[in-house]
Amino acid sequence: MPAAVNHNVFQYDRNRIDLLRLVITVLSQPLFYAPDEYLLVLNPFSTYFSNKRSKNCKNLFVSLINVIVSYDVSGYGVPYLSAIDQGGEQEVLVTLAIHLLLILIEYKPPSGDNLDFLIRGGHISLNKVFRYFMVQSGAMKPNPVGAGQGQFDVNQQLQDQIIEDLTSNEFFRLLRVIHGRMNLDPLYEGFSKYFQNIIDTNATYLPQSLNIIPFY
Repeated sequence: MPAAVNHNVFQYDRNRIDLLRLVITVLSQPLFYAPDEYLLVLNPFSTYFSNKRSKNCKNLFVSLINVIVSYDVSGYGVPYLSAIDQGGEQEVLVTLAIHLLLILIEYKPPSGDNLDFLIRGGHISLNKVFRYFMVQSGAMKPNPVGAGQGQFDVNQQLQDQIIEDLTSNEFFRLLRVIHGRMNLDPLYEGFSKYFQNIIDTNATYLPQSLNIIPFY
């Protein structure tokens, strides 16, 4: 068999950076509201990305965690090596991954009553998310008799389950259920590197031989 193509990892990082920036942009709606309105204004994009019915939700959570904990802050322990990639794509990628993970973990979905009120009230963006999950799960199917009139058969039990799922944050739940040394040890080692970096940059004998991470 022919050898696998040696893909350009740096190009992948550039694509990931652009994608993360786009996702963070659509999740930045709360920045344009006053602090007292932060929890009152619903962001449908946050509702979609943090919902367990969203495709690849768990994969995105695990991917962001892996990007964060696998970043090498010390440059393989070689003095001044970390300065070579300072402000480089890897550093930008980790910074954006941390921002996106925190945004999705801290998102507070609406309550069941508030969600039902917004859906019945005709919230356009939220209704699109709700309708997408309904069709995807098979809770909403075209009625053969009234298909020409845009009528649908609705599974009430599935509809209630979808509304209940929209009131929970899957990223927050996944963070809470992390357990066992197999999962906790990589997290502990990854985050310990960041805290140790702050100490090492101030205690090094060689001036500026180790750069401090910009997102501490």
